[in-house]
Amino acid sequence: MAMIANGVNQVKTALGLKRPWSSDLCACCDETQSCLDVFFCLPCQMSRQCSALDDSPDTMDCCYCCCSLVALYQGATGTVVTAIIRYRLIEKYGISGEGAIKTFFIGTFCFLCSMCQTSRELTVLGANPGGTCCIPPAPNAVQ
Repeated sequence: MAMIANGVNQVKTALGLKRPWSSDLCACCDETQSCLDVFFCLPCQMSRQCSALDDSPDTMDCCYCCCSLVALYQGATGTVVTAIIRYRLIEKYGISGEGAIKTFFIGTFCFLCSMCQTSRELTVLGANPGGTCCIPPAPNAVQ
């Protein structure tokens, strides 16, 4: 089923069709497991989302994780990484309603909420990033 969803999304993107976000930015209470994972282990979740965007769902790359950890401790660099993840998701899956500037500001200044939203979106799209500390619901369970 996930392969069909990915195929449909790739066709929509190729045709230039845009779709809205499946959840709001501040909808962390809708699916708490991935939000807890973002809060307690942000570098791991960053790694998982990068892997999911690179077509390796539910895997964690230790190199991504370590680089994310270093970036987070460098200050603003870590929040820029969240903006890049958000931008990659928007471009890959053709999500509408957000330009590059809005994506940068949400990813930089609301980075925890942004990471939660991108995790939910990846799960809905069938590219489930999975979880490290908390087990997120199955991709079909998130609506």
